[in-house]
Amino acid sequence: MTMAPAAATDARSQLAPLRRYWHPVEDSAAVGNRPTAVTLLEEDLVLFRSQGRVHALADSRPKACVDPYRAEDRYGLVWVALEDPVADIAPFPEYTDSSYRSYLSVTSSWNASAGRFTENGLDITHFAWVHPGALGDRDDAECPAIDIHVTSYGFEYAYSRESLESPFATGGQTIHSRTMHHLPFTRRRILTSDAGHSVQYVTASPTRARQCKIWMIESRNHHVTDPIEPYIDFSRELLEQDRQIVESQRPEMLPIDLTTELHLRGPDQVALTYRRLLADAGVADV
Repeated sequence: MTMAPAAATDARSQLAPLRRYWHPVEDSAAVGNRPTAVTLLEEDLVLFRSQGRVHALADSRPKACVDPYRAEDRYGLVWVALEDPVADIAPFPEYTDSSYRSYLSVTSSWNASAGRFTENGLDITHFAWVHPGALGDRDDAECPAIDIHVTSYGFEYAYSRESLESPFATGGQTIHSRTMHHLPFTRRRILTSDAGHSVQYVTASPTRARQCKIWMIESRNHHVTDPIEPYIDFSRELLEQDRQIVESQRPEMLPIDLTTELHLRGPDQVALTYRRLLADAGVADV
């Protein structure tokens, strides 16, 4: 989807506050010595490796110019910040912990804003309705008690629920979920079961105002010798179910004005916290 020049300029202006954050733009393994084209916040970039590190340039600049953008390799992804970042890349200590098995589970491009994608993943009340039989039960859809508090990087929240049968847990046991959300679009979720810890590191890149590219990296310290395909297939199926909902949401951009959409104080408290913090950071609809 290509915007008219005026519309693209308006979109870049609206997304400008996000230039101060790190965003993933490509798999590390996909970037070599030859230029690799990516898009971030409506801007076309090229990535390449030279002298042992990754570089990011605006696509229109001569390749001999000084590297204008910060670029880092972290957790198998290349991250770029278009301006001086106000926070570090969200930590993922399990990725380098030898007691965990880590793997890229999902990477996909969505016709949805990064804000819409992200908030969907923070909403635990949709599990029973969008993922019945996998993450929830429509006959028992009551929202669990959620413990949430604001942090220096965003917010954390935790809750417990009874598991259904999945590659990650046997049915009927209590799963304790703790999510650390780093503004604007990265979350690290630790699921603790009788077997051990499963970790989901999910991040979205706002390629354009109404498009994003997403990654899910998973780690676990149990069943580490099991084939990873059933785990990957399970996660991909869930995200495909989410995609059908998120890509149909209107308005397409996530409204930061809390009066734009109806919210319920209990079930929507995580979403309300997310939107308030984005507003505090000077971010408009995303």
